[in-house]
Amino acid sequence: MSAEWQSIYTVLSFEIDENWYAPEMGTFLLHLNDLYRFYLGIEVIHADEHARNYLRNKKQEGEQRLNLTNGLAFISHKAERYNHLRVVRIQYESPGLQDLAGIGVVVGHIKDLALRLIDVAASKDERRLKNERLEIENLKERIKIAKDLGFTDKEIKNVLGWAKKRQKTISYLIEEGKIRSVSERRLGQHEQTEKIHQYGSFSQLLRRFK
Repeated sequence: MSAEWQSIYTVLSFEIDENWYAPEMGTFLLHLNDLYRFYLGIEVIHADEHARNYLRNKKQEGEQRLNLTNGLAFISHKAERYNHLRVVRIQYESPGLQDLAGIGVVVGHIKDLALRLIDVAASKDERRLKNERLEIENLKERIKIAKDLGFTDKEIKNVLGWAKKRQKTISYLIEEGKIRSVSERRLGQHEQTEKIHQYGSFSQLLRRFK
């Protein structure tokens, strides 16, 4: 992760269509935010030795309830004001838009995930199964660092299942024609400066673990 992307906020824009029910929109935003925090936790432990040591020590101290799922949540919770996507705009039309802002590198992971899920939905059965397997392999690759922190294969499998459940919410909405496309854009320089002044940068986030 480059130093540049550590301090850039970007907007994730979903083009939406059809009729949405309140529980659908609520669950979509909740699960999207869960995935944001999941990827944020992974990015933090990849980027910073202090964060890795922090999580490793918690595990070695015998925290009974510290499985990998809530371990990553704990790391992202430590990020405080960075640890949620922020709603920028909801435009409910046909088509409409849902815009959410967050740390660029983390938003980028969610955009890539959504694009792969759109591709999966458009694929034939054989290609779909192949793409789904590739998506799980991508997640496994990102999360394998957890083994060095003392987490077991079972715990890694459990967190992959947790993430896959949230991916299914996005997949369902894509298959129903309610999510048509996804894109990402940087905030303008003025907005960027304002956000960094208001919330700080990713590099400032990492200082919380020192």
